[in-house]
Amino acid sequence: MQRDQGLPKLLTRKQLAELFQTSEAALAVQHTNGYLDLPYTRRGARIYYFESDVLAYLEKNRVLPGAMPKPKKVKPAAAEAVDDRAAG
Repeated sequence: MQRDQGLPKLLTRKQLAELFQTSEAALAVQHTNGYLDLPYTRRGARIYYFESDVLAYLEKNRVLPGAMPKPKKVKPAAAEAVDDRAAG
């Protein structure tokens, strides 16, 4: 049976784990904890991901060199308390 060209390609959790180079269990935990913001569809106990959603997720989370701002240096809280007492 050939796949109709109008239907989206579906990936299983196993295929997604291979693509992300992680385990199926790790994906399940990430979904449960809300760390993996990737829509899925379910048929019985099986979970499927639309290939287009996976590609959109990867593009959305893509980091380009130089695109990330440098983290700000934060004063330790103890130093701020000393500064506040000296100013007051």
